Amino acid sequence: MKMTIGRIVHMRLSGYMADKINDDRANDTFGSRPIGNRAKEGDTFPMIVVVVHSEEIVNGQVFLDGAETLWVTSAAEGDELGQWSWPPRAKPVPEKTGRSSEKLAEMVEPGAGVDPA
Repeated sequence: MKMTIGRIVHMRLSGYMADKINDDRANDTFGSRPIGNRAKEGDTFPMIVVVVHSEEIVNGQVFLDGAETLWVTSAAEGDELGQWSWPPRAKPVPEKTGRSSEKLAEMVEPGAGVDPA
């Protein structure tokens, strides 16, 4: 996939990143806004890419579990802590065939839900 600004990728927090977030929250560095859940090393959050240095190196805003964001600069692509990765592709939804009632009938026990009266 080609990297461009505005893309959403996954950022995996390093221990340093998580400590910074938690310290900033504890010291009210973010101001009088509500704070979010405690960040931990290895947590993964969405990041919007705002600067593309190369296909593998980007700057972006990480959206945390709370009101704050984390500004990340020169983040490299990879699977390690402190790196970003492309989100996994979602599996396509099967097309509707119009035969769902037949499939449902195959799944229900014969006579189940039938009123004998």
